[in-house]
Amino acid sequence: MNDNRLYPGAWRVVIVSAFGLVLGYPPLVVFPFSAFLGTLTQSLSWSRSDVSFAFTVSSLIGAGSSPFLGKRSTAGVHGACW
Repeated sequence: MNDNRLYPGAWRVVIVSAFGLVLGYPPLVVFPFSAFLGTLTQSLSWSRSDVSFAFTVSSLIGAGSSPFLGKRSTAGVHGACW
């Protein structure tokens, strides 16, 4: 049998992945950070290194807590739905 399809829900995975890439953390927080760095330094009266350090701490907390929050999520407790 010559079936080129991986599995029936393949396009569903592609569409959901595209939404995740567009609406996820990097496009909304990481990418625009450099555009707002000057404004943040002026409005908070912090140096560039202080604002960058706060962003780094925020990123490390998010990266460190992701495995624990994912384990406690619905998918981590009950398994994947699909």
